[in-house]
Amino acid sequence: LCGVILVSVGWFGWDPIFDRFNDIRNNNGDIEEVRLQVWQDSLAIVRDFPLTGTGFGTYKDIYPVYRTLPEGSDFLHAHNDYLEWATDSGLIGLLLFGWFLAAVVVRGVKAVLKRRDPYLIHLFWGVLAGILAIMCHSAVDFNLHIGANGLIFFVLFALMLSAAHTRFHSRNGPSYLPARQKPVGPFQVAGAGLAFAIILTTAGGGVFSRYILKTTLPEIYEGPLSTRSAGKVLEQLTLASRAAPLNDFVPMLSGDVSLEHLGDPERASIYYRRALTMAPVNGDLLERLAEECAMNDATADKAEILYRAAMKIDPMNPRFRRTFALWLVDRKRIDEGILQMREAIALSPLQTVEDLSLLSEKGIGTPELGKAVPDLVRPQLAYAKHLAESGASESAEAVFEKVLQLIGTGKDIQPGYFKDICRFYIDAGSKAVSYFPNEPAFHLTAGQCYEKCDISYRAVEEYQKTLALDPKNAFAKRRISLLIF
Repeated sequence: LCGVILVSVGWFGWDPIFDRFNDIRNNNGDIEEVRLQVWQDSLAIVRDFPLTGTGFGTYKDIYPVYRTLPEGSDFLHAHNDYLEWATDSGLIGLLLFGWFLAAVVVRGVKAVLKRRDPYLIHLFWGVLAGILAIMCHSAVDFNLHIGANGLIFFVLFALMLSAAHTRFHSRNGPSYLPARQKPVGPFQVAGAGLAFAIILTTAGGGVFSRYILKTTLPEIYEGPLSTRSAGKVLEQLTLASRAAPLNDFVPMLSGDVSLEHLGDPERASIYYRRALTMAPVNGDLLERLAEECAMNDATADKAEILYRAAMKIDPMNPRFRRTFALWLVDRKRIDEGILQMREAIALSPLQTVEDLSLLSEKGIGTPELGKAVPDLVRPQLAYAKHLAESGASESAEAVFEKVLQLIGTGKDIQPGYFKDICRFYIDAGSKAVSYFPNEPAFHLTAGQCYEKCDISYRAVEEYQKTLALDPKNAFAKRRISLLIF
């Protein structure tokens, strides 16, 4: 078996495996695995809900409150079944799960140690190895939250129990398990039937609800709906909500249709509030309610409360702060709006230019825009490039100098930072050369900038122009010889 594994991996190549392990470390050599941060955040949930947890299936709702990862790091599971079991069910759930494992495995091992049938003995230990493999996998992934894997897990337990107690060569009965003393009574049958009916209704309602969503979602997102079409969509969503009354997404979607396609904020508010009763820590719902309240000056205070609640529930989501910042600017609370936008940009540096453009559209001038950029390398660099492209060279140069200072105090330094700065000065040098083409110092400086940016052929060209104007320039001769030879 080991030989087959080695040959198979060698056939397809070791590079994907090595690359996967290399991705665990960053440029500084530190371990940078997202799962580790997710587990650390999940432990904070366990500390706050140690006994009973937050409830089964609530991880995706509660995790944003504790998330320390940046935007785009939404997790539906903890990527560790045991840790998620602790967050969802607390110490009580962990003890029950451990009790189940001990009751089945320990009694099964005791039974198989008394067996002499080699087939059943080998089957038992093989099945137990499969159970342990699944449990090991569950330590680094949401293995048991995948329906097929969970089914296999419990089928293996049933097979293990059968292997430990089945009789193949005995006339005393097919199993070593003790016979049931009392027959199944009518109340037990009724209870089992009721439980089965509830499960079937719930599962069937969920399937029917998903079918309706599958048919209506494309129609909703393809474009604006007519009043008649929007009304029909709402009727379909009402059926989906009745089939799955605990699904908060359906009333939230109904609110979106009412607000965006029917222009009915009052009906949208009813749907949003209904969804919020099912998912009280859903930041998207709170933001939608806030936007609905923001349309009316009489409910402006409620809008602010809801905006702040959304930011508190998901503090690492820049969208909530961005929306709140623009609302504050509209309310002429400029300083507060700029402060909120500054925090949004810190959470999402790649959106710096877009966020500043949103403020510009609100009438915020260049000096105030600078206050909205946090003292971080990426946002300041994006702001500097934006200023340079806008023609504000002097302001851009000042921001580039600030970026260099920030790089000196930072840890995660990227080559691209310096390339962007070099390009700015290269452009400035090119302008100087165009204005003073016969000045050798400008060509020499341009050559040095191109060399630092690894554009060797352009550097040689500028050094050659320097020598054409100043044939005795020893520095230019030396750099040309090094670059060419």
